[in-house]
Amino acid sequence: MAITDARQSGNRVSVKYGSYSTSFDGVLIGYTANAVFIKTNRNLHIHVVKGSSLVNSGANITIASNEEVMMYGNNVGIKNGRNIRMYDENGKPAGTKII
Repeated sequence: MAITDARQSGNRVSVKYGSYSTSFDGVLIGYTANAVFIKTNRNLHIHVVKGSSLVNSGANITIASNEEVMMYGNNVGIKNGRNIRMYDENGKPAGTKII
C-alpha cells in the first residue's frame, strides 16, 4: 500500500493511502510513496505506511525558529544558513548538505 495523495486544507493535512484516508493537524512539507512529512509548531512529524495503517515513525524532529524545512527528493531537509540536515522516510539522519 502506498501514499497516493496528501493535501493541505486550512490547518489540516489529508492523506490518501490505498483505499483509506486520514487527516492530521499541521503544515504539509511533502510526501513520498512511503511517508508523509508534517510540521506542527516547531516539530517535524513523519508518518509511514505500515500494513494498512498510517503510523507515526517515532521520529519527531525539533525545528529551531531560524530553520526552514523542505523536501529534497525522498528526504526532508532542515536548512540552517548554508547547512542542510537531511532525514530519510523513517526519520533517520541521511547526512548533511552545504549549499
